[in-house]
Amino acid sequence: MTKLKIIGNLIITVILVIIIDFFASKFFNYNFSIYEDIITGIIAYIGGYIGNYFVIKKK
Repeated sequence: MTKLKIIGNLIITVILVIIIDFFASKFFNYNFSIYEDIITGIIAYIGGYIGNYFVIKKK
């Protein structure tokens, strides 16, 4: 993976987390925090990247 593709996927993941949490906060009536969403998006992306590494890893 190129660095540009990794950064692009990270940005898309963070944006999607922000959008989903925004609509969920309106539906379930809780406080919306963009900073929490950014951190959650980064952690979710890193977790997915690590999981993908171990699934595809050659033995």
